[in-house]
Amino acid sequence: MNAPEAFVRHLAENNYHPRSDAHSNAICLAIVDDLLAHCPAFAERARAGEIVAKLNHTVKVNYMDWNI
Repeated sequence: MNAPEAFVRHLAENNYHPRSDAHSNAICLAIVDDLLAHCPAFAERARAGEIVAKLNHTVKVNYMDWNI
């Protein structure tokens, strides 16, 4: 699994800013990369378009909008 190392590298190169979503985007992408590399079932479904990764997706819960 490379996600921890990729995230540490991201922080070392870009620093941490508490009001930025860059760090959460970086760890999410690193986790998706690990899943694609190490889970054949996940990778196959992603290739088939059954699994799609999307950053900063807005979800409506009752009357509230949540950006996840």
